[in-house]
Amino acid sequence: MDLSVISYGENLNVTLGVIKAFREESVVFSLNGEEVVIPTSTNTLNRLKEIVEENEFALIPIHMETKTVILDFKIPEQGLAELVEGIDEPHLL
Repeated sequence: MDLSVISYGENLNVTLGVIKAFREESVVFSLNGEEVVIPTSTNTLNRLKEIVEENEFALIPIHMETKTVILDFKIPEQGLAELVEGIDEPHLL
């Protein structure tokens, strides 16, 4: 799934991925059905581990042009509307 976000004042097109595995200096993501290895800093790696502890299926934004994980971002209102389009009511598990 692709999405536009704002990170540090810059508009970025990102792809949302699910973490499949952690390595020493990188993370393996499932992006659009393919495995992609993204190098990360120790700080980013630790933050991603915390996110996965809370939700193992969390969608993580990846800026594919630079092969970087984007953790500090906002979704513009228009992008948010497109993301939730078609959802009539919340579904409870």
